[in-house]
Amino acid sequence: MKLRNLFCGVMAAAMAFVACDKKEDFGTPAVSISASEIVLSSEAGDTTITVTATRDWTVTVDEAAAEWLAVDPVSGYPSTEAQTVTLSYFSNDGYDREASVAFSIGMQTKYLTVVQKGTKGSADVLVVYSNDFDKEVAEKTYGSGSSWPYLDQFDGWQNQTGSGAAAVTYSYKGMSARANSTSDSNYSDYPGSGKNNMFFGASPYFAIHGIALGGTTDFTLTFGTEKYSQDNGSLFKNSEFHVWLSADGTKWVELKDYVFAGGETEGRWNVAAANFSVPAGTETLSLCMSVDVASSYRMDDLNLSVAAIEGTKIDFSTAVAKDFGSGSTGGSDNGGNNGGGEVTPPADAFFVETFANGIGDFTIENKNLPADLEYVWKHEEYNSSKYMKATAYKEAAFAAESWLISPEVDLTNATAAYLSFDHTGKFFSDASKETTLWASTNGTDWTQLTIQNYTDNWKWVSSGNIDLKDFVGGKMKFAFKYLSSSSNAPTWEINNVCISAAGISSDGGNEGGDDTGGNTGGEVDNGSGDYDAEITFKDAGYTNAESVDGVAIAIDDNITATFSKASANNAPAYYDTGEAIRMYQNGATLDIQAANGKVIKEIRLTFGGNMYYLVADKGTLSGEAAVRVWTGSESSIKFTANGTDKNHRAYVAKIEVAYE
Repeated sequence: MKLRNLFCGVMAAAMAFVACDKKEDFGTPAVSISASEIVLSSEAGDTTITVTATRDWTVTVDEAAAEWLAVDPVSGYPSTEAQTVTLSYFSNDGYDREASVAFSIGMQTKYLTVVQKGTKGSADVLVVYSNDFDKEVAEKTYGSGSSWPYLDQFDGWQNQTGSGAAAVTYSYKGMSARANSTSDSNYSDYPGSGKNNMFFGASPYFAIHGIALGGTTDFTLTFGTEKYSQDNGSLFKNSEFHVWLSADGTKWVELKDYVFAGGETEGRWNVAAANFSVPAGTETLSLCMSVDVASSYRMDDLNLSVAAIEGTKIDFSTAVAKDFGSGSTGGSDNGGNNGGGEVTPPADAFFVETFANGIGDFTIENKNLPADLEYVWKHEEYNSSKYMKATAYKEAAFAAESWLISPEVDLTNATAAYLSFDHTGKFFSDASKETTLWASTNGTDWTQLTIQNYTDNWKWVSSGNIDLKDFVGGKMKFAFKYLSSSSNAPTWEINNVCISAAGISSDGGNEGGDDTGGNTGGEVDNGSGDYDAEITFKDAGYTNAESVDGVAIAIDDNITATFSKASANNAPAYYDTGEAIRMYQNGATLDIQAANGKVIKEIRLTFGGNMYYLVADKGTLSGEAAVRVWTGSESSIKFTANGTDKNHRAYVAKIEVAYE
């Protein structure tokens, strides 16, 4: 009898397994719930809601409500029948409270708002500061006519309300108001307000000063946020998005323990929440958000309200000084960093033009001006800085060629002459080809001059002193040539142009450089010039965007090169723009290995697009420059892209190897 029962049990289990293995088709992915809002009394109790889902589903209660609201079950299987979920809640002896419950099948989510009445009544009066940034919808009409406004250009984001908001002031840097990728889109996991959101650009922060607390000490902070970036990954990281609190607006304590409903969030809007308590007697509060990664994060629906319970205790005696009280002039992606520094022309200057009063005596010659563009070169002013700006981007990149040509400069009596200027820009593919300098004695035949120092990411640098020895003793003109394509149109800005007998120095603006700095890394080590194996990737037959991740590339019979994604966010690939293999920031690797008993003695790496940021695991690697040389005596070398943002990658255009 026991054997018979055992046999029957095994057969029943097998039949159940087979039955479960047959996956029923429940149709198009969908989830629905029987109500979108439930209002509860202040007393403890239970209530139910039904969910119908055609895929496996989960239920998540936002973190701030987990102490008083629970659901059962927290997940279920697909079914055409409605399934019941029980919500259990504690009594509420405080103010009215609210929770958001998410019913999700992954690609689709429905939200239930749960409101529980409190014995103390409505908590609306307890909102201390709230801002949905939606007073007026931002438009993309600023800058050259196609940019979102920086916060100092547009006040439609100042929509603050609350008992402590009457006297607040703001400071910010690298911040713009945008009306795209909104918090109420299909890429949002909370019912956001939509319209505007705050975009964190380069080295950004957003600070609110002087929130009146009215004697209260316990607070709940919530804010909607999203991270989306093709370059830096889209997984939200608390270590990159910082929340700071201050009692005096100068010294700050970081609030690290904010959390999201459902845990991690990637490429989607979600609400972060934190409870905290300040010391008794704190009259006002300053609040600041800062971000470590440029052009990846957004924020919306910021709210500070009185909490019914204590939270993380804030100890302002441990606060550290932070410069969040200045920089309210907006962003860093329009007009660079407020100019290239003040130049003091030497007494022996042959020519000076700062563009303080317009284009001066320069002329513009458009050799290729698309019908969609009215101009390429234009005189601009931003934050009291005046300069000439060239770009062929207007909602899209256009192929263009435009020359900014100087008036005639008389060097007849000169025995030596040097040309210098300050410049900045961004979005270069290869600045040495897209932004160049030329000189002529007759205005017809032009000779290219070498710009010593190039720039990127809106960093003003000096060009360096460019020797005009071939033009002394006569008259000459010089010209700035801008060249773009339909796939890439950079922005180039120039001021403080000078020709003098001994050259000139500049303080370099906000982040400037000297005559050996800039993005070329100073003096370039060109190596021995005697190499046994080499590969130039533009001639290697790769198609645009072709991945090379993990592929062993034979440079010759003895040397291989292998690019790998490793810890980077993107796999290495060849791109026509830059004519190079792109190694992405945060850890992409290049392994160069010798076979057949060979020993590598020297490697010369040539880079495209001013992207040369990597380190070697052994041997000696020359300084950051468009050409870098490794020396040593090894059978294998690993190079790692050590940059942390999209402006600090490595674009390897050519590899040359000497070995024994």
